[in-house]
Amino acid sequence: MSTSIEVAISQPITRDSKLDAAIDRVTTALIEDDGSISAEALAALITHATRCYVQRLQQGEYFSPFHPDIEITATEAMILSTEVLKSADLQLFELGMWQSMGSPT
Repeated sequence: MSTSIEVAISQPITRDSKLDAAIDRVTTALIEDDGSISAEALAALITHATRCYVQRLQQGEYFSPFHPDIEITATEAMILSTEVLKSADLQLFELGMWQSMGSPT
């Protein structure tokens, strides 16, 4: 049985650029999770992807941070959210205050 991640990745994609090919290789390594990506490299990917995503939001481009064809469970979302808050030394209360101010993006 295929997971939603495997289905999304197995769909044919026409790409010409070296960047897209590199993204495909990284994506495959993330799906396989065979340890070939170090914790430090994974943290760098998450950090840079977060910064890129926030920049686009601040420029008025809104899209979900998650691929529409790849399901993220509530548990995965909660774990990631918790770790992001801890890494930024923020409490849930502070997030609630930020959101109540209209969180400028």
